[in-house]
Amino acid sequence: MPFTLIHGLISYFFAVSITKDKRLWVLGFIAGVLPDLDGLPILFDLDLFYAIHHELFHEPIYGILLAIPIALILKRKFAINEKMAFTVFSIGFILHPITDVLFTNWPVKLLWPLSNEQFSFQTLINYSTILSIGLVILFILQIVFEYTKKNS
Repeated sequence: MPFTLIHGLISYFFAVSITKDKRLWVLGFIAGVLPDLDGLPILFDLDLFYAIHHELFHEPIYGILLAIPIALILKRKFAINEKMAFTVFSIGFILHPITDVLFTNWPVKLLWPLSNEQFSFQTLINYSTILSIGLVILFILQIVFEYTKKNS
């Protein structure tokens, strides 16, 4: 669960870096967490969790496909720029499996449906704790910055 939140923070900070629209910051966070919906079986059945986690929602193509209707809905319902919503959601979603490939030993089908090859480079696996702590610190600093900016 903690690493799921870190995925959200990674995508959140991507959104913060490209837009000032705080609604899109939230969208980025949601997009970063969304692929781990296939991990919900851990609450009920550990064997099922190991069977389907990283098999259902971790393919980057889903981020692109889901971003289209989400961007259109956000444009219609909340007057959010659909190109920015598409970008934030799709890249925020895609950052999740890329982070898994680099920071975990759990393989991901990055090229599905073109290929069933699974990738797990584990290049930065020893730094996942440092990444997590750093992102939480950045998030706290960003909240403080936004609060002081708002109240000055």
